[in-house]
Amino acid sequence: MSKFNLNLEKKDNIIHPYRAKFQENFGKILGTEMGNQLEIHLFDYIKEVENTDFYDKSFEEHYLDDALSLYRNLNPEASVSNNYLKDQILSNTLSPYNLVRMPKKDLFRPKWDKIEETRLKDIKTEIEEKCSVVTTDMFRCGKCKKRKCSYYQLQIRSQDEPMTTFVTCVECGNSWRE
Repeated sequence: MSKFNLNLEKKDNIIHPYRAKFQENFGKILGTEMGNQLEIHLFDYIKEVENTDFYDKSFEEHYLDDALSLYRNLNPEASVSNNYLKDQILSNTLSPYNLVRMPKKDLFRPKWDKIEETRLKDIKTEIEEKCSVVTTDMFRCGKCKKRKCSYYQLQIRSQDEPMTTFVTCVECGNSWRE
């Protein structure tokens, strides 16, 4: 795939140069028709979310951010190495309409899960290093059945969801979430 220049000047034509380039590049990956559908759904979605047109700076930044994210996830030569998203589109398991509305972390769930897991381990380690271990009997270990545990809570999902509690058995080291 050839790299494309994002420093194109704005022109007062029906298809903005950014749109034309993304249609072309999505078309190289997915085929012309599917590439055009994807770009049109992306444009319509951003227009809906931003409630404005392409010449607004906020719209343009949102469009470019989402378009580049999709391109990097769909392009087999990109560093993202997302091998299954393209197959989902081409097999009609995932429609372009639904693709553009997916949260970015759902574009490549295994990679985000790994990032989140690493982040949680780092936070846990930092908390454990900064805090002396205080034990509680509120939790029962499923492995050794003892009630000597330490725990901490983190807000890892959206704010309307409850906090996740991370519990570690002080006796055997077993860890779990609640």
